[in-house]
Formats: sequence, structure tokens, C-alpha cells
Amino acid sequence: LADLTVTADSLANWVPIIALPSHMYTFRDGEHIERFMNSKIADKIRQDILNQAGLRAIAWFERGPRYLTSNRPISHPRDLRGFKIRVPDVPMFIRDWEAAGANPTPMAFAEVFTGLQQGVIDGQENPLALIESAKLYEVQKYVNRTAHVRQGIFVVIGEAKFKTLSPENQTAILEAAEEMQRYERELFLAKEQELEDFLKSKGMIFNDDVDIEAFQQAVADVVAKHFPQLVEDFLAIQEL
Repeated sequence: LADLTVTADSLANWVPIIALPSHMYTFRDGEHIERFMNSKIADKIRQDILNQAGLRAIAWFERGPRYLTSNRPISHPRDLRGFKIRVPDVPMFIRDWEAAGANPTPMAFAEVFTGLQQGVIDGQENPLALIESAKLYEVQKYVNRTAHVRQGIFVVIGEAKFKTLSPENQTAILEAAEEMQRYERELFLAKEQELEDFLKSKGMIFNDDVDIEAFQQAVADVVAKHFPQLVEDFLAIQEL
């Protein structure tokens, strides 16, 4: 069917604007992501992906939101003073967490468990699926519902391959992609709840008292600074 699925981050070298959703609080919730994916901006991004990378985006999946984990509750940016958080070695992650008030520490994910265990870092941030698969519940007590990054994954097919198919097969693939996207959405929502239940069974506490507005305000200037021409239209999708 398709060549691969591609995260927004991995396409940013070809289409820089696609990195915007990786910044903290670009998207409010799943509905906001869906509105974006059905917007003219997303259509332009798909066309840019096609033109610059030779990949046709035929569907999209929502990734689980990234949450901050810690051994004490983190509810406000002021709670991050002196807090050493592991981040990927990606400049925008470092800038965002510095703006939020933390001390970001770039580190390979393979080193996170040991880093937490030995106190090299105080916390990390990832979707529930990675918190579960890496067994971070053994070294972290709290899942703080920051939901600071929400992203999508494009399902793509190489345009050169797509063009070799008959019109009937092209139509069949595009129709199958629509059905796949709807089905994946059902699985995604069920899996998120399953992961939460599992982590709670392992003793993790979900902190629901996070001041999302305070975190949004702390990092707002970072997003605006790096995408001055597009951020206003992009964020305006919230009002649709």
C-alpha cells in the first residue's frame, strides 16, 4: 500500500513549517488537530511534501500527547525551577523547555531510564506509549497532564510508485486510506485509555491540576519568534 509513515519532525528538512506542531501548545486537542488537517494550510503542506520530498500524504494518524513525568507534581512553570528534564537533541525542544522554566538536558532515549534512576535528570516528556514501553513507571511517580505537544503522523506513498498504478488502483488506495484513518482513530482513543489504566495499576499518579494556560503563556513567544509569518493563521484554526 504505502512506503512508510512519517512523523512531522522527519519531514521538517524539506518542509520547515511542518515542524510547527512539534512546538509546545500549537494544538489544543484532537479536534484542533482534525481542523488543521482539513484546513487550507494543511493542504499546502501536503503539496509541499509532494513537491519537495516526492511523497503523497494519503492519510494521517494522531499521536498520543506528550506528558511530563516526574517524582513530584509539576503543575505550574514555577515548579520547573531547577528541574532537569531530558529532551531530544532538537533545538526547538530545548528552547521551549527553557522558556517554560526548566533546565533541558539533551539525552538519547536509551539513556533515560538510567538517567532517571541515577538522578542525572529529574524527569522526561513523552506519550503514554513510550512511558509504558520504557517501563518509566519504575523510576517516575507522576504523569503530569501537560499535553504540551500534540502531533500527527502522515501516512505517505512515494509519488513515483503511485503514478505507476492504474487509475482504479489509485482510487482503491485512496479510499482504503480514508477507511484506515477512521479505524485508527478508534484504536488510538481506546489505546490511550488502556495505557493510562496500566500506568495507574503500576502506581503512577496522574496529576490533573496542571495550569495549562500558564505553560502556554510561558512558551508563546518562542513559537511566534520562529514562525512569524505563519503562526497567526495557523493558530487561528482554533477559532473555526
